[in-house]
Amino acid sequence: MRIIKNSGNERVINELRKSLSSDSALDIVSPAFSIFAYAELREVLEKLARCRIVLPGEVVGELSLLGSVADRSFRNQLQSKWLAKQCLQWLEKKAEVRYVPATLPQSTLISSNTESPANQFIAGNCPFTTEGLGVTPGNQFSLIQASESTDESVLLSSWFSNLWNSLQPISDEKNKLYATLKELSEHKQPALVYFQILHRLFSDLGEQLDGLAVIGDIGRQGLESLGIFCDRIGRIPRAAATSSTLAFLPLLIFFPFFCLVVLLAASGVPPEAKNAQSVVLTR
Repeated sequence: MRIIKNSGNERVINELRKSLSSDSALDIVSPAFSIFAYAELREVLEKLARCRIVLPGEVVGELSLLGSVADRSFRNQLQSKWLAKQCLQWLEKKAEVRYVPATLPQSTLISSNTESPANQFIAGNCPFTTEGLGVTPGNQFSLIQASESTDESVLLSSWFSNLWNSLQPISDEKNKLYATLKELSEHKQPALVYFQILHRLFSDLGEQLDGLAVIGDIGRQGLESLGIFCDRIGRIPRAAATSSTLAFLPLLIFFPFFCLVVLLAASGVPPEAKNAQSVVLTR
């Protein structure tokens, strides 16, 4: 056995690309399953003859289908929906998934072909994620080992065979992984984003959530923000503001009368009415 550093040119994904071909088979035991790891090996996985996958039988949402913090750049490409659909089609065509009723302490990747029942065995902290494959930085203290001979691979692959045979097969309709991928690939209503935002904002309040109280808090915060804004833009000396107001006061008083005269002049008002109006204005 040799140790894989899972960095540089010595990564798990490089080992899989070397050992897998068009007539190969791949066996996976992993506590996590990421669609971004599938995307990195998509061209190789599509050419496989078959694939057997063992996952923990817990909530599928804990399998990190959309990756971790390290996969933010992949999520920002906005291809998750398409990748979920492609991964589901590949699973239905080439793979079979079974579940163990407990957590998996480590991962195992076994590649084989028609010439050898097992030509590569990789075990350790190498789940089927971008971190496990070495695409994104992972835990530097992880231990990953790979077989160096066919005899080692065959001996260790017998462990997977015993595990696989002990697990019950399930139909596609009852497969939780398939159901979750199908949900990810379906079209979502735009309003769902709004509901998710509200849930994130108010989920911690629980039964204490009161609509009137929330509106009151929002209104109070808005008034406080408005007061701060007014204080910041209203730093002109009060004396200057008062003198400016007094300077414009005559204009504000006589402006309506001026508008009235203009309207009368523009309309066909008799000269007598105009004279009467001018007398009023003169007085």
